[in-house]
Amino acid sequence: MKRILAIVSSVFIMQQSYSQTFMRCNLVLRNNTSDDLSVSYMYQEKDLSWTSVGWYKIPKYNQASIPVMNYSNSEGIVYVHGTSTKLVARRRSWGSRYEFCIDKQNAFRIYHANKVSCKSKAGFDAVSLKNNHDIVYDFNP
Repeated sequence: MKRILAIVSSVFIMQQSYSQTFMRCNLVLRNNTSDDLSVSYMYQEKDLSWTSVGWYKIPKYNQASIPVMNYSNSEGIVYVHGTSTKLVARRRSWGSRYEFCIDKQNAFRIYHANKVSCKSKAGFDAVSLKNNHDIVYDFNP
C-alpha cells in the first residue's frame, strides 16, 4: 500500500510540475484596420528554443484565433508581427522591438528563429500569456 501511494504521489508531482511549465491559450489577433494583414508569431518550444510561424491572413476589421503552446519556466510570452498587404509605398508594420527570422514570400515555420542565420528578419512585439485564457493583440491604425 505504501508503495502504491509513493508511485501515485510521484506521478502527481510530475504532472503538477509539468503543468506549471507548459502554457496553453488562444492568441486572438484583431485587425482593427482598413487593410488586410499578414501576421506571424513566435513561440517557445519544449527545448526552450524559439520557432517563428507565418503567415496568417486576417481580413480588414476581422480577427483570427490561434491556439498557442509555450514551454516556459517563469512566464509565457509569444511574439507577434504584422504587415499590411497594401502596396509597398503604403505598407505598415507592427512589431519592432525583437527581431527574428521570417520568410517574406512564403508560409514558414523556422526553428531556432532567434539564433539561425537567415535572409529576412522582422520586428516582433512581446505578448504575455496567461494559462487557459485568451490573449488579445490589437492591430490598430
